[in-house]
Amino acid sequence: MESINSFMSLLDGSAVVGVGQRGILEFVLVLVASMVLGGGYALIYQRYFTGSEVVNESLYRSFMLLSPAVTTIFWVIQFSIPLSLGLIGALSFVRFRTPIKRAEDIAFILLVVATGLACAIYQFAVAVGLLLAVGVYTLLKSRLVLRWFQPAQQASLVVNAKAPAGVDERLLADIVAKIRETSGTDPEIVSAGSYEGEFNVYLTITTPRNGSQSQILRSLGQIEGVEKVDIYYS
Repeated sequence: MESINSFMSLLDGSAVVGVGQRGILEFVLVLVASMVLGGGYALIYQRYFTGSEVVNESLYRSFMLLSPAVTTIFWVIQFSIPLSLGLIGALSFVRFRTPIKRAEDIAFILLVVATGLACAIYQFAVAVGLLLAVGVYTLLKSRLVLRWFQPAQQASLVVNAKAPAGVDERLLADIVAKIRETSGTDPEIVSAGSYEGEFNVYLTITTPRNGSQSQILRSLGQIEGVEKVDIYYS
């Protein structure tokens, strides 16, 4: 019963004792928890950046090492003022040759450091809660919320179709209607004309949301007579 109570107090952060009273088993538990949470941030980091954004592989691979390293440092020095002062002096000489250019990368490093510190003082609930909050935000960012705040994108459409004589105007009206229905904007017709049974239309459009470009291409491909649709971004 006493061992169960000790384990529960370790999980809820109430087991704040001196270094000398801590055993190797507690240290291993803290280290494993910190490493697992660091791995969680590595997975979230890979999902955070979308599209053409570059993922720093070296950075997210280091999270499973950085978190337990921070945990070990603070686990050892938190009850020793001389060690704490010595750590400040030692870290003042640390320099990084590779600059971190993206603000999000710095934010993830701070999150991993905060997680390692929380594990060192047995605040596992805080560490897990922080991880879950960042995971939920990443999910919302990539799928639900931020896609509506993407800036509008200008694009040019070239539609090639086979059209019998006399149906050019109807086909053009169908193309414009499909684009308006899919993107929610009115396209600007630059040119339209027929030559040797082939009808060609050149339009410019504004796509306000992510994913609407592919929807436009699919909807235009469903129009009878349309053989090819090309899209070019300005």
